[in-house]
Amino acid sequence: MPIDNISGQAWANITSVSDILDTSIASVSGIDAPSAGGGDISFNDITTTTLVQTIGPSAPANITLPATAGVGDWVLAMFTIDDPTSGITQNPTGWTLINTSAWGTAASDAHIKLWYRELDGSEGSTFPVYTTFNTSRGIVAWTTIVSNIDTTNPISVVGTPAIAAGTTITAPNVQVPDDGTFICINAFDGSDGEPFTFANASYTFTNGGEDDASTGGSGVSSAWKYATITGGSQTNTTLITAQVSDGKVAGHFALKRA
Repeated sequence: MPIDNISGQAWANITSVSDILDTSIASVSGIDAPSAGGGDISFNDITTTTLVQTIGPSAPANITLPATAGVGDWVLAMFTIDDPTSGITQNPTGWTLINTSAWGTAASDAHIKLWYRELDGSEGSTFPVYTTFNTSRGIVAWTTIVSNIDTTNPISVVGTPAIAAGTTITAPNVQVPDDGTFICINAFDGSDGEPFTFANASYTFTNGGEDDASTGGSGVSSAWKYATITGGSQTNTTLITAQVSDGKVAGHFALKRA
């Protein structure tokens, strides 16, 4: 695997090492430098948080950051919750929202929110997520260090979420204008939805994560997968199949590579 960072500084943010331009560096201590143009996006130190707790205006869900993350790293956070009311209206301080509002409705009885942040060293090991109501819920979240991403314009496109009952849901396709990686993520009302199968006619997915959290009928099971995409291409639709029938929400978004 190519160099991810040097002394905690993301490679994408390094312009030179010992006065040698990054474009002239083939390797450091025997580890290859990323190829010209940054290479494909990769996800490093994928970290899962599963919680069963009361969450509210003063009772946050504390989401764990990757243990290896350091200053300059670009971190993606994907948050799913069993929630019929979409009460996640306050975005975590210092994080940028990717989807314009929480994906989900009372019909899905599960919601998804997506954020990113370029770390500056003030974050600590977790970050808090609040809701506008007090309730006991199951929560599954992932954070990951994203390498070879365009940190200036990182989000290529955000799709429209699908909401469905039953055992299947189809995430709508999106036109992706940039080279990069697209992600399909789903959240299912109940901890009994997994394992999920993802089927996309145009792409073979790599597994990102899958997990569940449950408390007295207020559970959630969620998963995400990803694939490299060429600018100007369509993602095609993704059919996601759960083990049982219930409400669910799913969608695509794409990251732009460096």
